[in-house]
Amino acid sequence: TYNRVSTVPMQYRVFYALSIFCGFRKGETLALQWSDIDFKKREIFISKAVGKTEHGFDLKEPKNQVSIRKVPFSDSLLKLLTEYKEEYDRYRKELGSEWRGEDHLFIRRDGSRMGQCTTYQYFVSHLRRYNRWVEEHPELAAAEGIAPLPQIPLHGLRHSCATLLNYLDVNIIDISKYLGHASCSTT
Repeated sequence: TYNRVSTVPMQYRVFYALSIFCGFRKGETLALQWSDIDFKKREIFISKAVGKTEHGFDLKEPKNQVSIRKVPFSDSLLKLLTEYKEEYDRYRKELGSEWRGEDHLFIRRDGSRMGQCTTYQYFVSHLRRYNRWVEEHPELAAAEGIAPLPQIPLHGLRHSCATLLNYLDVNIIDISKYLGHASCSTT
């Protein structure tokens, strides 16, 4: 039988990890630059977002003033970010004068900032590919305890972060601050 292995590219793994474990909005994550990450303090500074402006999709102020925040991250995210930074720097060096980026974490092939819809499109296709495998290999999936995943919107990863924090008995006020919500009632 033919078995195709599919791996998720590093920048998508980092994007989704930040979405689920830090609870960032898609626009906040797309706006991240390496200078926003403090590897020593293990904090990410959210100060901008990608969103609709008069110039199309571009950098803008975050959703509200409370959205400007420093978010701590775990050792496992430190390892992932460090690995991605090394890969990113190698790629940037390979491109040389062809590089068109401004140090954004999430990039197109030329180094420029990734498009607004790219991460969602990849997320949906990855979920479909995963679910198709589960449907085509029910015995293997059952033996491994693998079940189909729901088709959730990308923003659902942010909701998952809030749910995980709540499960860990983090105070609702702290969860609200972590997510950059203007009020606890939103959380």
